[in-house]
Order: sequence, then C-alpha cells, then structure tokens
Amino acid sequence: MTRRVAVGRVVWVALGLALGAWVWSEGVVPRQDSATLDILVAVFSILAGVLVVLMTLSSERTFYSGSWRMASLHRAEIRRVLRRHAFLFYVYLLVVGLALAASLWDDLEVVARAALSLGVFAFVASFDLPASIVQHQQSRLDDEVERRRNQPGEPR
Repeated sequence: MTRRVAVGRVVWVALGLALGAWVWSEGVVPRQDSATLDILVAVFSILAGVLVVLMTLSSERTFYSGSWRMASLHRAEIRRVLRRHAFLFYVYLLVVGLALAASLWDDLEVVARAALSLGVFAFVASFDLPASIVQHQQSRLDDEVERRRNQPGEPR
C-alpha cells in the first residue's frame, strides 16, 4: 500500500524550517526588556494544551464503533496522526523550555535565539493542523456513512 505525500504539509514544514533558519542566521535576539519570551511561553503553552485535546479526540474510540475490521483499517492512520501531533507537542514544549531558560539566564543569548527560531518553525509548521484535522474528521464521517449504508434494514 502506497501513501500519498501531503504536499501542503511538506511546504509548511519547509517554510517553517527556512524561516526558523533565517531568524537564527540573522541573529535576531529578543531585547532584555521585551515581552517576546513571555509571549512565546504563553502562546506555545496554549498551543500545547490544544494539541493534547486534538490528540485525545483523534484517538477517541467511540468514533470507530463499526466492526473490528473497520477499526483495524484506521489503526495506521490514527497512529500517523498521533505521531505527527506528538512531534509538534514536543516541539512546543521545547520552545517553552528554551524561552523559560532564556528569561531566567539573561546572559544566554544563544538560548533566546534558539527559542525564537524554533518558535517560528513550530508556528509555521502548525498552519497545516486545521487542514489535517478537517481531513481526518471528513474521513471519519465518510466511514460512518458507509458503515450505516451497509447495515441491514437501512433504506438505500
């Protein structure tokens, strides 16, 4: 079984990497008196929480109330989605950790640059999340319609 390459996802990740590398190479460092690091901590803490909710919803078993074969077909897709979300979750936590470390130790300029660069990457890479979630939910809906259509006694 071959999988299609999600071109949109690849584009967002590549753009995020490019922008993150640009921020790093330009030596952009938040000023000591700016709220940049506080904003990074707040934004990525919220995003991490939202991602945990999405991971929980993605693996909710009540949506796969069909036969074991139907659930088995979705197992690989669910694992792929969860791995992708888990990766982003850990990147978010890394951004939060780096931003906290940079705010605690003012002389660690490289940590502040790393937090900002990784934050830019994570933010841009997250742009694909809504499309991914919509696609996943549409797939669930289509499967449920097919399951109900194939039930005996259902009008055609």
